[in-house]
Amino acid sequence: MELRKYPDFEILWNITGNSAYVLTNDIERYYMRISDAIDDLENDKKEGSSYLAFAFIALSAATLEYTLNLMSSCYSLNEFKKNEQWNNLTYEKLRDKLLYLVRDVSGRRYQLNKNNNNIKSLLSLIKLRNKLMHNTEAVKISKNKMPNVNAQIIDGGLVIPREKAFVECVIKTTGNIVDTLTKKQCIRIGKSLIAFKDKVAAPYLTYHDFEENDMVIANS
Repeated sequence: MELRKYPDFEILWNITGNSAYVLTNDIERYYMRISDAIDDLENDKKEGSSYLAFAFIALSAATLEYTLNLMSSCYSLNEFKKNEQWNNLTYEKLRDKLLYLVRDVSGRRYQLNKNNNNIKSLLSLIKLRNKLMHNTEAVKISKNKMPNVNAQIIDGGLVIPREKAFVECVIKTTGNIVDTLTKKQCIRIGKSLIAFKDKVAAPYLTYHDFEENDMVIANS
């Protein structure tokens, strides 16, 4: 899988002084690993029990966040070139950064196509990341019918008939999200991530602008 190249860094040099601002671009370090991980998943013979799916979601989420943060920093540096003022974009959630960064850095000329399947896939990645990384087991009320052991309180103590000392019951539990990940799902997310890099991140990091395609549309 051939990856698109970008400038390795941007530098803003004050030629009348001795200071410079440098923005390093290490995006290829992430996408090289995404590409390798997709190959490993496609060649993996395990399904469900494999740790690769869990690791892939973590890597993909980190790659997406790095990409968005790099685009945001590129915007800040570019704005400083124009106005000599830093304009740092902030978002409360990663989902908001994904959905609105293109709109904000383009001066509202462009926006992401929310109906695009690759964008939907990246939104699903963020949901998976949140559930996997912040998973917790909350105490729940069981909906299963529990057996009656005819327990009584006698003289302040709990008394259970001898024949009820051992009981059998079935408790139904919901599955853990870590067991629901599939290779097909991960590969789809990985390819969507690479499409985002090529069609969204690459034009902006290279030219500080976007070009319309199936993932980036004009803001009406």
